[in-house]
Amino acid sequence: MQSAGSPPRPPGPCDPADGSRPNRPLPPPSALQNQSQVKAGVRGSQTLKYRFLKRAAGGGGGTVYLDDDVHLQANLASWTDPLTPPHTETSCSQEAWGDWPWGGQWRFCVAWEVDCQWMQNELDLNVSSALTTPYDKLKQTVDACLQDAVVAGAVSGVIAVAGTGGAGIGVAEQTFQDVFLACVTASIPSSEILDVSLNIRSQWSSWRVCIAP
Repeated sequence: MQSAGSPPRPPGPCDPADGSRPNRPLPPPSALQNQSQVKAGVRGSQTLKYRFLKRAAGGGGGTVYLDDDVHLQANLASWTDPLTPPHTETSCSQEAWGDWPWGGQWRFCVAWEVDCQWMQNELDLNVSSALTTPYDKLKQTVDACLQDAVVAGAVSGVIAVAGTGGAGIGVAEQTFQDVFLACVTASIPSSEILDVSLNIRSQWSSWRVCIAP
């Protein structure tokens, strides 16, 4: 018998004809190496990610960039969706093979591993202000307010609601907007804040091993 460390052998009966990896039933949740609970909260000033954006409008000549406001987007949190089952793929991680006494070869899989792909959620904050507010001031104000205990609690409330099915998400978002605006307008006139909104994006993560032999 030869092990997986030996030179490759021709495909055997364990290999799918199209070269794809076979699917197998998902193991019990307790066997999956997944952190289903929220691990991220409000990020500090050292790790908070910002993007400066200019709003765009379609026109006869294509995209027209407008200079009527400043738009800031901050990524607040990332977590694995506990309510969405993962995609799974099963592949052979170790094979055994040998020669039949009457000629030819036998080959079969002796160890399997499962790769998983999880639904990942991202929580973004969008803030728009008038051009009379310098971008640096808007960024500093937003960053400081996100470290406020009341605002951080409201963000955690949005994440908690989103992680349990989304019922009541509108109330949680409104609560965040109320406390966040109260903080921001202590430094920037309310007339200059044009928009505050939260956006939850969802996408599949990359494949990674979740059950090893």
